[in-house]
Amino acid sequence: MKKLIIILSIVLLLPLSGFAYSVPVDSSLFEAGIFNDSRDQGTGLVTSGSWSQGFSIEWNIYQPIVSGKVDYYKYEYTLSWEKGAVSHFILGVSDTFSLRNLYSPYEPEWIVGPQWFGPSGSNPGLPTNIYGLKFDFGPAENDEATSFTYSFWSNRAPMWGDFYAKDGWAATEEAWNYAYNIGIGALPGSPFANWIPVPDTLTVQTPEPMTLLLLGLGLMGVAGITRRK
Repeated sequence: MKKLIIILSIVLLLPLSGFAYSVPVDSSLFEAGIFNDSRDQGTGLVTSGSWSQGFSIEWNIYQPIVSGKVDYYKYEYTLSWEKGAVSHFILGVSDTFSLRNLYSPYEPEWIVGPQWFGPSGSNPGLPTNIYGLKFDFGPAENDEATSFTYSFWSNRAPMWGDFYAKDGWAATEEAWNYAYNIGIGALPGSPFANWIPVPDTLTVQTPEPMTLLLLGLGLMGVAGITRRK
């Protein structure tokens, strides 16, 4: 009987245990339905090459617009620089994210993932693996722009997470142009200056009360059968 009580206690505590794989963005950060902020090399970013000066990432996240039964957040990320450009942008998401959670104005082949990306020749300076979406494009080569905006809609609420962006080789600095958030790969914590908001708060389904009851009765039956043996 004591074993049965212990088993049932564990089952009933499952929905209360540590399923917090993500750290949601506090809704109080939204003003008039928009969360706007930024990071640069002095506030939360690691930068290299000609991006060592003048690089920043700014975001605007718009609270959901109800469309039928689905709520969509609009995400905008603007990368700015003084020298160089940008070739690709990797935005971290959690492992429950799929393309079904993304509405994008871009061609499908321009977005890679979600999948794991790691340090490589195409991701110089990336210190760890990152699971995310790769926006594999930037401004045109003949474009002298000093900023570029990536935007999309998602039915996933924002959480604190990671990003990595890359340009090409900076001959003057003899280094690659890249940037990422200081806290990349680490569990986000207050005051969150070392992360940026990304889509996809990871949610884990909590068993309904009836499911728990049936599971408990099933365990009682197993205990009864064991006892009769």
